[in-house]
Amino acid sequence: MAPRVTQEYKREVRERILSAAEKLFSSKGYYDTSMDEVVAESGLSKGTIYLYFRSKEDLFVGLQDRQLKESVTVLESAFAPGDSARTKLEKVIGTAFGSMVNASRRSCRISLEFNVAAPRMKSVQRRRDERFMALHGFLAEIIKEGVEKGEFRRDVDPNQTALILMAMADGLSLDWATTNLDFDWKTLTEQVKKMVMEGLPPR
Repeated sequence: MAPRVTQEYKREVRERILSAAEKLFSSKGYYDTSMDEVVAESGLSKGTIYLYFRSKEDLFVGLQDRQLKESVTVLESAFAPGDSARTKLEKVIGTAFGSMVNASRRSCRISLEFNVAAPRMKSVQRRRDERFMALHGFLAEIIKEGVEKGEFRRDVDPNQTALILMAMADGLSLDWATTNLDFDWKTLTEQVKKMVMEGLPPR
């Protein structure tokens, strides 16, 4: 009788494949990476890889799904019951920018690969749109709550403010991923928090 394959084992194998693909896609690029290279990097058989992912595109989409889930989970876990909108927004900024302190350029470069591939691949574009809307809605809802409760100015537009915050984070991570420059992420995080939190409250 063949040994029973547990869900935990399946999760570990899937993560192993995704990690191998992330390493290769972020260093060589999606289009210049072959499935044979993913097989070699993962140390698994080609048959095993295709049991979990039907194609290289399917694997690429799997990486996007993992990134979206991790992003939202990390942000939501930062909150405590009773947090005000101001506290939530401050925690979101601290978490989003602060996560770059220990991040690798690899994680930023894989995001760049998603953005480059999106206009050419419908499945990737759909995930890219879903990720953008999920994070934008998450931020906008916090800012809207702050406006309605009088924590933020009445003339603050939640949707536009959320877009600006996302652009700041994406722009900085893009520059970091595509240059050899080192950023002081701790100082950047505190500066962004100061700019935002001093600009939103009623005067």
